[in-house]
Amino acid sequence: MIDSEFQAEPSSQPPDFPWPPRADDSAIEALATTWRESVFQPASFFRRMPRESQIGWVLLYYLMIGVVVAGISLFWQMLLGPSLIDRWLWPDPAPEGNPVVDFLLSPVWLLIGLYAAAGGVHLMLLLVRGARHGFGPTLRVFCFASGPQLFSVVPYIGPAVGGVWSLVITVIGLREAHETTTGKAAAAILIPLVLLLGVAVVVFVAAALLGLSGLAL
Repeated sequence: MIDSEFQAEPSSQPPDFPWPPRADDSAIEALATTWRESVFQPASFFRRMPRESQIGWVLLYYLMIGVVVAGISLFWQMLLGPSLIDRWLWPDPAPEGNPVVDFLLSPVWLLIGLYAAAGGVHLMLLLVRGARHGFGPTLRVFCFASGPQLFSVVPYIGPAVGGVWSLVITVIGLREAHETTTGKAAAAILIPLVLLLGVAVVVFVAAALLGLSGLAL
C-alpha cells in the first residue's frame, strides 16, 4: 500500500525533473537538487513540474521541509526565547503553550495550513481567470515553494527572508504551472494577504480600544 502510494510514475515525470527520486537515484541527492532548483531556478523548475502525478511524494517533500523548519524554530526558541514578533505582540505575559508539543503536532498544522492556503489562492486564481488547470498544480506549487523556509536556520532575519522568498517563488510557480500571467498569479496571492492583514488590523485596533476603555473605567 505504502509502496504503491510513493512509487514514482516514470511516464508522467519529465526525465530532467528531480523529484521523486528514481529507482537508481540517491534520495538525498534528489532532495538536494529539488531544493536547489526550486529555490534558485524556480521558473525552469516549475515549468518542468508534472501537473498530474501522485501527490504522496510532493507532500512528503513539503512535510520534510516543514518539520525541519519546526525543529529549527524550536531550537532557537529554547535558546534565545520568543521571537521579536512574539515579543512585540505579547510583551507581557508571554503566550501560553508548550513548544515541544507544538513541534510534535507540526505535521498536522502544516497539512491544514497547506490545504487552506492553496485552496484560498486557487479560488482567487479562478476569480481572476488565471487557473488554466485544476487544484493539483496549485497544491504542488505550494509544496515546492516551501524550500526557502529553511533560511530560518538564521535567527530573527531568516524566517522573514524565507517568507518573502517563498511568496516570490509561489507567484512564479503559479504562473508557470497554470500558464498564466505574473500579474494574475500575484493577484491571487496578494489579495487574500491584504484581506487577512486588514482583518488583523481591525481586530488589533478593536482590542486596543477595548483595553483603553477598560483602563478608563
